[in-house]
Amino acid sequence: EFLAECREILRPLLDGPLPDPFQGRYYERKQAATTLYSLIKNAARHRGTLGALYELLTAPACHVLDKWFESDMLKATLACDAVIGAMISPRDVGSGCCSSSV
Repeated sequence: EFLAECREILRPLLDGPLPDPFQGRYYERKQAATTLYSLIKNAARHRGTLGALYELLTAPACHVLDKWFESDMLKATLACDAVIGAMISPRDVGSGCCSSSV
């Protein structure tokens, strides 16, 4: 359920470019403001998940894995899979985002 809510928060952000309500003609600015309003409304609807999502995207992988799993063998395997090719350590900030994609 947590990952489904994360998907609901992130999907509108990834579907298109971030709108800029200060550029373009009147209609473009109005459309951008409407899009921003819907993004803010979506975030407000899922406000209980925003803190945990922020932690997932910015925390080190070791903290994320410690929170979700008990087995050291499983955590080591997932940490290895998360950082392979990224040239970072599981203790580097932001590597938790890599572990969530495994």
